[in-house]
Amino acid sequence: MENIIKLLPEHLANQIAAGEVVQRPASIVKELLENAIDAGADHLQLIVADAGKTLVKLIDNGSGMSALDARMAFERHATSKISTTDDLFRIRTLGFRGEALASIAAVAEVNVKTRLRENELGTELIFANGKCMSAEPCNCNPGTTVSVRNLFFNVPARRNFLKSNPVETRHILSEFIRIALSYPQIRLRLEHNGTTVHDLPAQNLAERMVELLGKNLSGKLLPLRESTPYISISGFAGTPETAASARGEQFFFVNRRFIRSPFLQHALTQAYRNTIEPGHFPIFAIFLDIDPKHVDVNIHPTKTEVKFDDENAVYSILHSVVRKQIGQIMTEPVSDEDAINRIIDSTKPPLPDKFTIGEFGNSRNPHRPRFPNPGGWENLFAGGPVMEKSPEEKAETLLAPGDLIGTQPEAGSDILFQFKQRYIVASINRGLMILDQHFAHERILYERFQEAAERPPVASQQLLFPQTVSLPPSDFECVQSLENQLRHLGFDFRQFGKNAYIMHGLPAELGKADAGAFLAELISEMKDAEKVVVADLIYEKIARTIARNSAILPGRILAIPEMKTLLHDILECKLPGISPGGKPTYYILDDEQLHRHFQRM
Repeated sequence: MENIIKLLPEHLANQIAAGEVVQRPASIVKELLENAIDAGADHLQLIVADAGKTLVKLIDNGSGMSALDARMAFERHATSKISTTDDLFRIRTLGFRGEALASIAAVAEVNVKTRLRENELGTELIFANGKCMSAEPCNCNPGTTVSVRNLFFNVPARRNFLKSNPVETRHILSEFIRIALSYPQIRLRLEHNGTTVHDLPAQNLAERMVELLGKNLSGKLLPLRESTPYISISGFAGTPETAASARGEQFFFVNRRFIRSPFLQHALTQAYRNTIEPGHFPIFAIFLDIDPKHVDVNIHPTKTEVKFDDENAVYSILHSVVRKQIGQIMTEPVSDEDAINRIIDSTKPPLPDKFTIGEFGNSRNPHRPRFPNPGGWENLFAGGPVMEKSPEEKAETLLAPGDLIGTQPEAGSDILFQFKQRYIVASINRGLMILDQHFAHERILYERFQEAAERPPVASQQLLFPQTVSLPPSDFECVQSLENQLRHLGFDFRQFGKNAYIMHGLPAELGKADAGAFLAELISEMKDAEKVVVADLIYEKIARTIARNSAILPGRILAIPEMKTLLHDILECKLPGISPGGKPTYYILDDEQLHRHFQRM
């Protein structure tokens, strides 16, 4: 039998290895920025063209390289950062794998100019297909300039999988922002297609957070500082009022390296418990400095995940530091609710499980009778001990588009009133419908704006006084990528100078909404989602945000015609039983339940 196992050709092996390092233009940006910082640079200029697909160029004033070092830097497994196995567990530098430059050169055309400060001449190297095509002396400034052109020119299948330019640009901005936050003492400049996106002077961390994450953070950052023998924590977290509706502005750094960590995020979320709205997330840039022997940074190829040898200690220290700072700014001390609950649980008499009213309530045991105490007044509305539906049955009831088929206001009935300025009670042919006016209106508006994607543009309500909306550069890029969809949905705006818009009109349903606040909320949901290149997903997110901001609020008194319109419109919805945020919109107390309660069965 013929042997079938063969060694791969060197160029193919290099391209496969490159796939682990170079996933998109942002991967190149990350590697070049990290190498420049490790080289001691304090002034970095990043130039990008065509979202990095055509050009990624980094100019630094670091230590530079000799001709031999410059050539060796592009060999696989070549690095100045580690020499022994023990070095892997004492890593303080950013780039150390010895794979980055070799991988980049395998899938792009690379030009390098580098010069040591003490030398009069530098070296210029040109790479293509992973091979050095030339190496010549040249005149250049001290430091290193790396130009990466035509990414994936020799792997067209990989290039086809790159996302749209706005999406790839946002990934580049994300990498740039992480480095800029981690090293605020370094001057950084970013240009994209000839336009300056960021020009950041050397500054302190608070100033840089305001510059990058929004002017609204000015004066609203809580300083964090705690030092223990095991770990030191520093940085800033936003006050509760600055919380955003997405996690896009949360940054953890371990030994100056950006990481993602669900368990650290949970510690922060718990620290903010009872101080921010549900569905909102705190803004922060937090630095954890720890002896490298206590943390493993090699569990993920991109080094964005780490493993601590004592995660409980890290969690507890981080939680207490942030909780303490939040408590100091609250008018009432922030209590440790868990501890209080433990005390209450140890002293209170045993009580039956939490009961629920109606088919949409939550239950600890979905298969027990709904009301364990049949003598209570609550049974007036419950219809007796009915077996609670399973979660699967509930979901089917909530989401089934036909669950209101045949439902209509009862002919000749005048039962239609508002209860607690929150619910609408109406007599229908099946019994009584109790409608949550806010969640029902959310569902109506959501479907109306979703359908607008397939209809002529939504009419715009012109503003009496146009609003100027200034945005951080990354948010401005996001709005640019959504311009067509926003205009179709009734937004009328024009670019005004750098990173700003003048808003002339809004969708009529938004009424007198604050255009800036609305855009900020929309952007926070959109800018981290790669799938925004899919038009229907864009409209879905925009429709959901508009619906949430425009829906009738609890506490608003409604006239009878308004109630009738709301009832009619919810009965016409495709999915009437659930709001865009997953909340029930109505509860039906049907005839059978009433008859059973009054023993008329």
